[in-house]
Amino acid sequence: MIAENGYQSGAFEAAENANVELVSFTDFKRRVGEEVAISRLTGYIARLAVLRHRYWQHSKAVRKDYDLRLDPYSMGGGSVYEHYPIRSIIAIAEGVIDRIQLRLFPLKTHATSLSWPDAVAGTDVIHTVAEGVDWLDENVSEMEKRMDKTEQKMAANGDFKPKPGGHGSESSLRINGENRHL
Repeated sequence: MIAENGYQSGAFEAAENANVELVSFTDFKRRVGEEVAISRLTGYIARLAVLRHRYWQHSKAVRKDYDLRLDPYSMGGGSVYEHYPIRSIIAIAEGVIDRIQLRLFPLKTHATSLSWPDAVAGTDVIHTVAEGVDWLDENVSEMEKRMDKTEQKMAANGDFKPKPGGHGSESSLRINGENRHL
């Protein structure tokens, strides 16, 4: 039962004996909002699967040439990179989704080993499902924009030659920490 202004003392006793839960309207709105946010995760899972597929359809050389791939051998002493490590950010986003689904709050969004902290947008720590969805929205949208822009550059330069199949290019969705192939 939902009540906007609380319950009388007898209601708690009656509810306990009748297998009824008494909920404030504020708590009900919070619960519904959380469930709506959780339902949005499926969309982010699918969008990340598409991004992963697009990333792996380009050769390693093309990914390096267009700054989508971190080359650990070119890191040198404290160099600043122009690249956008999309594969690593996809992995971070998938981890965020897994931890949101398990309600493991607070959760950190930035890997301690990032040599490119500005690549991941938003807060460093997520405390609620809604904050997690906001973080995903910002980062997945940014990855899609960057991939679109990069693939447009590839096309303009005659380098857009995606290959079917190959490492990691299978279409799959990540659900509760498991890859589900399409």
